[in-house]
Amino acid sequence: MRKIVFLGILSIIMCQMVLAQGVVTTFVNQDPDPVRAGDVVEVRFKVENFWEDTRDEVAVEILPEYPFSLYSGVQKKNLGRLTGSQFGGDEIIVDFKLLVDQKASDGDHVLKVKMYQGETEWIYDEQFFVDVEN
Repeated sequence: MRKIVFLGILSIIMCQMVLAQGVVTTFVNQDPDPVRAGDVVEVRFKVENFWEDTRDEVAVEILPEYPFSLYSGVQKKNLGRLTGSQFGGDEIIVDFKLLVDQKASDGDHVLKVKMYQGETEWIYDEQFFVDVEN
């Protein structure tokens, strides 16, 4: 009996993990590339849902840390409910404008993005890189 309960709980956890992994964010590009310190950069992300339709709305949040700050727009964008099994041109492109600090050093700087499904269901925390060159 314990084995059956354990296997049931394990299968629920695995299903939740698979559902959470169905929505994927990919860094598309930055404009300009590279960006100069003190300038504004637009970063674009592609959001795809490889699983089934989402029950709740999906949101993308950018978490700018030094040397970046939000230049315009909102930090968290609601994408609504996503249809399942997106292919080709069905993906959603999300963009953010960031200001690069004037004292930023050359190189790749970390930019964090979070995805949410509903109010509390956290999907994943991903890091991307923006190229800064003086």
